[in-house]
Parts: sequence; structure tokens; C-alpha cells
Amino acid sequence: MAEAGTESMAAYGQGTWRFTPATSVTAGLRYNYEEISVDFLDNPSGARSSGDDSEGVWLGKVSLQHFLNDDSMLFASYSRGYKGQAYDISTGFNQDKADNPVAAEKSNAFEVGIKTTLLDERLQLNVVGFYTEYDNFQAQNTNIAADGTVELDIDNVGELETQGIEIDAVALFGENFILRGGFAWIDA
Repeated sequence: MAEAGTESMAAYGQGTWRFTPATSVTAGLRYNYEEISVDFLDNPSGARSSGDDSEGVWLGKVSLQHFLNDDSMLFASYSRGYKGQAYDISTGFNQDKADNPVAAEKSNAFEVGIKTTLLDERLQLNVVGFYTEYDNFQAQNTNIAADGTVELDIDNVGELETQGIEIDAVALFGENFILRGGFAWIDA
């Protein structure tokens, strides 16, 4: 039997500054504070494990938008992401895992793209390129214990990168006929 809890508090703000009629920058900042706890009772053995931890982190985003005309907008952005600490209570939980939760996952994400409306507003075409770098990526893996039992664990697996291009289109061919399509190339 396990009981896990998370309490999260955050304060954030965001603002946009339009420094020309066609160009603006948006910036946001967030402080996130989390407390996690676990109380685990292994019914077969009667062993009890418990723990708690906390972490505070600053996150942010900045983006730039520039309108080429009424129908086309270029953009670029950077953001810092976060997935909090966690207790892995799936199998093989013990006091060592209660004392050492899975570390928080953090990411740096970059995007650049264009959003357009073409052909007398009958075609919407959006193209974005992205790159994201993760640190302490949280992933599930399988371990075989000394006694041969299978244990599922969540661990930090280090750094991971993903990048790619996404294209989305919506075309209006008639009053009752809309065609939507998308393409993605992702290298993870």
C-alpha cells in the first residue's frame, strides 16, 4: 500500500512589449515550488518506508513576433521547462528510494517558424522548426533483481535531444469542403 502526495505553489507573470507596429517581444517568468512525500507499506514483509523532499525552480520564456504583413508572421522563442521530482512506487520500493526521489527533469526548448494565410485567406500554412534539450530525463526501465523478479523503475537517464520540423495546413476548397493536413519530421 502506498500513499504519495505533491503540493505545488507557483508565482508567475508575463508581459508583451510592442516596440514597432509590426514587432513585439513577450517575456514570462515563473517560480515553482513543490513538496513531495511518500508513505509505503510492503504488505508481504511489513516493511514501511517514508520520505519527503522539496524543490524550488525558476522557469521562463521569451518570444519574438514580427508581422511581415497582414497575412504572415515570423516568430522565435526560447522556454525553460520542468517536470518535478517523483517517487517511483511501482516495484521494489524501499527506504533508499524514499530517501532519493527521482530528480527533476529540466528542458531548454527553441522554436522558429512562420504562420501564414494565403490565396485570399483560403489557405493557412504554418511551418515550425524546433530543438529541445532535456537534462535528467525521467524514463521507465526494467530491471531483473537478484532473485529473478522483474522490477519496473523510473530513473533519470541523462541528457536527451529532440529536433524537427512540423508543417500544418488548412485549405478551404468550397463552402462545405475543408482539407486539413500535417507533416512532421522528428529526430529524437
